[in-house]
Amino acid sequence: MRRLFVGALCALWGTLALPLWAAPEVEVSGLLDVYAGYNFNNPPASSGNQNVVRAFDLRSGSLELSLLQVNLKAKPQPVGFTVTLTAGKSADLVHYSPGEDRFKLFQQAYLTTTVGNWTVDVGKFVTALGAEVIESSGNDNYSRSLPFFYAIPFYHTGVRVSTGIGAGWGFQAMLVNGWDITEENNDKKSFHVAFTYSSDNLTFIQNVITGDETTAPPRGARTVWDTVLFYTFGADKVGLNLDVGEDKAAGAKWTGFALYYRRALPKD
Repeated sequence: MRRLFVGALCALWGTLALPLWAAPEVEVSGLLDVYAGYNFNNPPASSGNQNVVRAFDLRSGSLELSLLQVNLKAKPQPVGFTVTLTAGKSADLVHYSPGEDRFKLFQQAYLTTTVGNWTVDVGKFVTALGAEVIESSGNDNYSRSLPFFYAIPFYHTGVRVSTGIGAGWGFQAMLVNGWDITEENNDKKSFHVAFTYSSDNLTFIQNVITGDETTAPPRGARTVWDTVLFYTFGADKVGLNLDVGEDKAAGAKWTGFALYYRRALPKD
């Protein structure tokens, strides 16, 4: 009798545990970004044939591997994940902070779950700021704008929550270690808030991030207000990205903007 009871209990446990440990459906995608460029100003070999005031197209007169990327993504059921593996010059550029090169294989690595109407992400993820992204295929211009490289961060590590608030509006907030660092470098955190709006023709995003990024005195917050606006009419799309920032510890202020125009070519 005792043996039957134990067997029935084991069978019940197996039935209950199976959905929790069922293998998730993983979506796999990738990107290979190779470019060749030539600068008619002929940057000298002493500078490594590098273009001045450029970021993702630094080299002149050579064929370069900009980015090799593999994405693994599983929907939250109840927990999902996103892993973005990267290699190439773009991965080096993005992980420019001291000590961050050891993490450059993982552009993103975070878990996702849902709580009611909220989506919660925990781990390392790319920033919400800016009108452009690290992957060239997601942008209207290959070489990226100066505000994308100089005015805002590339990625964060921490907690991110987001939700829709109706009528095309959305809200997002993050509590993160800071700018472009995987491991915390001080005892402070940075806080980010974003409001978004999207319709058939209009996309609007307002970001603000603030936090003390210093590792030694003098202390002070680094704050950036980031505005993104795109409008589509017919085959044409125009856009604006405006960044206004201040680093109190460094006594620095900056303002940058980028204008965008794209026209879709006819399919026929």
